[in-house]
Order: sequence, then structure tokens, then C-alpha cells
Amino acid sequence: MFEKIALIFLGWLLGLLAPIIVNEIRRTREDTLGRLAIRTELSNLRVRLAFAAYTVEKHQGTMTRPKLEWILRQLEKQQSDEQLAFVRAELKNMLEVSEEQLNKFFASQKAPSGKSLTLQQYKIPLLDARVSALWSFDTTSQRILLEIRSAMDIASEIVDRATHFTNLTFQKLENGNHQRAVDNVSGCYDQYARQAKRVVELVEEFEKATKA
Repeated sequence: MFEKIALIFLGWLLGLLAPIIVNEIRRTREDTLGRLAIRTELSNLRVRLAFAAYTVEKHQGTMTRPKLEWILRQLEKQQSDEQLAFVRAELKNMLEVSEEQLNKFFASQKAPSGKSLTLQQYKIPLLDARVSALWSFDTTSQRILLEIRSAMDIASEIVDRATHFTNLTFQKLENGNHQRAVDNVSGCYDQYARQAKRVVELVEEFEKATKA
């Protein structure tokens, strides 16, 4: 008698718990996939922003050997495809030349004053969409992810300012305003390169914090 009651109670209890258990398993699986997706997205972002910083620094004439070595280290961390392998090989070849030759090359790559450069706004949709996965990270990783999100917003604002000042350079401005617009564009380029490097450093910090 008591065994039957116990079995009935157990069946009733399992019926109540089954949806909860299934939902928990599903949530854990989704969080795991979400964390992996965020890591992959940020790894790709790190490479793109490192190369974006290189493009801007070269345009500005501020590229140096240490900066080139830093960029190459970022590219070497990424799983290689044909295009990335070609870029890495080219950068490695540049490091083989003498300091004088390298500086001459960088000087030759500096863009003329007033020549515009299109800055790219990079999105991180998976980080924005996978909110539940975000909170499944430890508090240190959460903090870094929020810093990355904030840093990317700042980078987007810099792109918007650069676009605004670039548009002004095509207008007929007087009393030195045209040169000020040109200088503001150049300043935005420098800010963008610094911000790109900041995001790369944050992604590196995140990867170290979540390394298995």
C-alpha cells in the first residue's frame, strides 16, 4: 500500500520536475554554445581591429617596427586561412629589412594631408544577442565584456565624427575652417587607431580570463 503511494508520489514529483530539468539542460547547452560563439566573434574582432589599426597607422605615417610586430602577433593568434596567411607572410617579410629601409617604406606610405580614409564600424551581434550567455561567465569576464561593448561604442562614435569632419572638408569653408576640419579628421584617425588597440587588448584580457 505504502509502496504504491510512494510510487504515485514519485511519478507525480518527476512529472513536476521533468520540465524544469529539461529546461535547465537546454539552458546550460545554450549558454555553452553562446559562450563559444562570443569567444569566436571576439577572436575574429581582435584580428580585424589589429589590421584596422595597421591601416590607419600606415595612412598617418606613424607605423613603427614595434607596432608592426604587435600587429603580427595578433594575426598569428588566429587560425589561418589563405588570405590571412598571405597578409602575415607580407608583414613578416617587412620585418626582415633594416630599420632604415622599413622607416623609408612607412614614410612612403603616409597619405598626403587631406586624403581621407574610410573607417570601418565593426559590429558584435553575438555579444549583443547572447545576453544569457554573457551572465554565465564569471564576474571578471563579464566586466571585460562590458568594457569591450563600451569601447566599441566609443569607436563607433569616432567613426561618426570622422565622417562628419570629412564631409566638411568637401565644403567651401573660410577663415581657416577647412584646415581645422582636415586636422579634426586626422585627429579622429589617431583616436580610432588607439581605440582599436584598446579593444584588442581587452579581447586578449578576456581570452586569458576564460582560457580553459
